[in-house]
Amino acid sequence: MDDACADAVELGLPAVTVWPNAVALAAAATGGSRVEVVAAVAAPYGASVRDTKLDEARRAVTAGARHLAVAVDAGRFRGGDAGALAGELVAVCYLAHAEGVHVRAVLQAGLLHDEEVVIAGRLAAEAGADLLQTGFGTPAEAPATVAWVQAARRAVPPRRLAIGVVAGGAGTAAAARELLAGGAARVAVADPPALLGRVAA
Repeated sequence: MDDACADAVELGLPAVTVWPNAVALAAAATGGSRVEVVAAVAAPYGASVRDTKLDEARRAVTAGARHLAVAVDAGRFRGGDAGALAGELVAVCYLAHAEGVHVRAVLQAGLLHDEEVVIAGRLAAEAGADLLQTGFGTPAEAPATVAWVQAARRAVPPRRLAIGVVAGGAGTAAAARELLAGGAARVAVADPPALLGRVAA
């Protein structure tokens, strides 16, 4: 954790994303820098129950997270439970915004059709999410595509941002540039920090 955060500071990255129980360590390791700590709540698939999500969010905010990346359960969304998911996100946003913490709604775009990404993104934005993110870049996920990013962009007002996620590997830098050219306001990389210099460049 210390090494990864030190690399992030040295490379001038805007943020690091960690599990909620690692927020305090990451906050200490990045203290005094511009690197913000993002807590991955209900990651990677959002399948945890509402109270667990709220507990993770509360602990992460208390420990120093400046953003929460909250996974939206694609299975429940497709199964017709969108209203309950929106209610969970409203509760998390209320908790976070009261402390000045931003919320990213993480849509597992690889599990949704493009129009479903748009609908899920609109629900998330209406629930109070500040940003949309296409996934967490786990090994099981397909690489992010420009189409996912553009679907997320269609879902949110112009003032809000869409974040594309690439899983890393040999083509990380090229994939990141493609997502940025395709409309992503930011790109998150699920990769060891040693490879991020090429992406930051």
